[in-house]
Amino acid sequence: MRSHFSSVLGACIVALMIVPGALAQGPAAPKSTTTGDNLVVNGGAQTASLQCVGAGNLSVTGAANTLTVTGPCKNVTVTGAANHITIELAEGARLSIIGAGNDVRYKAPAGSKPAIAITGAGSKAVPTP
Repeated sequence: MRSHFSSVLGACIVALMIVPGALAQGPAAPKSTTTGDNLVVNGGAQTASLQCVGAGNLSVTGAANTLTVTGPCKNVTVTGAANHITIELAEGARLSIIGAGNDVRYKAPAGSKPAIAITGAGSKAVPTP
């Protein structure tokens, strides 16, 4: 129980450090880079439509982003707070969410269930039809 509390507390502290600066800046151009099979999104308050490439690794770090990601994405990590992400996952995908208030909506191939790990208060991963 203590370990879980520490994880949630740490995620909330990260969220408090990230969110105020991101929201004060307002909408920004998407800050994403693609290197090989890795799509990396950093920053806050961004709205973008992106695509996973190659093996489909996606890393999102920031707050208050609204992203639509087509794929398929194989390994996805979302770190931060108040991100809203809609994503296509590959068969056998792994989804890791770290932070508070993240909302990830995913579509997986028929019969495939992603491995999902969530650390943080109020974060969720929900399948879409």
